[in-house]
Amino acid sequence: MEDKTYIMLGIVYLILAIILVVVVLVLINKHDKKKLQGILTNLELDKNLIISANILTELNKVGSLINNKNLEIKYNNWKERYKQIKEVDMPSLENKLNDLSIEEHYKYYEDKGYEKKEIIKLIAKDRNVNKNEIYKLFI
Repeated sequence: MEDKTYIMLGIVYLILAIILVVVVLVLINKHDKKKLQGILTNLELDKNLIISANILTELNKVGSLINNKNLEIKYNNWKERYKQIKEVDMPSLENKLNDLSIEEHYKYYEDKGYEKKEIIKLIAKDRNVNKNEIYKLFI
């Protein structure tokens, strides 16, 4: 074979190698996004369970049943944990949604089955901005 043939084969192999690397990187990125999306979905579910009024109501019911020192210590530990979750952990969960790009944030709610108008309202609420600003981005 001629030198030109070897050069052409080399170029073809190089292009195939580059395409293969790009495909692998895209697949890895897609896998990571899917994994993070699952984590965010679980965190959102946990957030909604924690925020629900049922926990606070039940905690108050327990408070009226305290009749010894051991129960009082446990009750105070539960109250402190609830307070920490509400005041520290919950804002950090909301910040994780805000760390996403607006398109990823939109996709997050879209995957949950929300319609466009509702998604825009939720994104605006999460990011504490006017919904018109978000709406302009998706026109």
